[in-house]
Amino acid sequence: MFICLTMDSDWAPLEITQYALDLLLPYAVPCTLFMTEGGGQLNSDHQCEIALHPYFNSRSPADVLAPLCAQYPQAKGLRPHRLSMPVPHCAAAVRNAGMRWVSSHCDPQAHHLKRWDGNIPDAPIFWGDNSLFRDSKQPTLQGVDTEAPGLLVFNFHPVHLFLNTYSFEQYEAAKPSYKMPEQLREHQNTSSFGVRDALTNLLEQAAGMSFATISHAVEALS
Repeated sequence: MFICLTMDSDWAPLEITQYALDLLLPYAVPCTLFMTEGGGQLNSDHQCEIALHPYFNSRSPADVLAPLCAQYPQAKGLRPHRLSMPVPHCAAAVRNAGMRWVSSHCDPQAHHLKRWDGNIPDAPIFWGDNSLFRDSKQPTLQGVDTEAPGLLVFNFHPVHLFLNTYSFEQYEAAKPSYKMPEQLREHQNTSSFGVRDALTNLLEQAAGMSFATISHAVEALS
């Protein structure tokens, strides 16, 4: 079973995204980082693959993907913002952009790759950080056969790792400072169990397991 750590940058300032990736350095585990347009270039010391995080909405998918592909030509896959990627609207553009895989939905029961638009490998999110401050669900490997083939995708957001978000109320109070790291720092949680704590617990719980980028897991499992 591969453990795939992913992060959705969601237009966070580069400093915040770098902070989130730095949390992984002591554990020497890889990560798949989904970048929005204008996200900048990160420290290359990290075991990090770059994927795309387009916001299709009602816009032309080809027009949305073109600048992202130009900025991150190494990207092999994508995850749409808000997990909104209707096949009839987006399939042609995704294929024309050369994407080898997608991550298009959440499924807490999914331990394996699925398929999007027929045959494109789709890596569903097993657990996302909003599950912590929405439903108090911590990431866990309990009940999972970790020796079986497959993958578990855990998704985090740099801003929630920076804030150690523990509630919607905390995040809503911090949102006006989203683009200002120094002001955002004033909203960091240091007293309640939050998203950063959940990441640390997961990394310690999964010590010794096989961590992989989504591209590596897709290649191994396809």
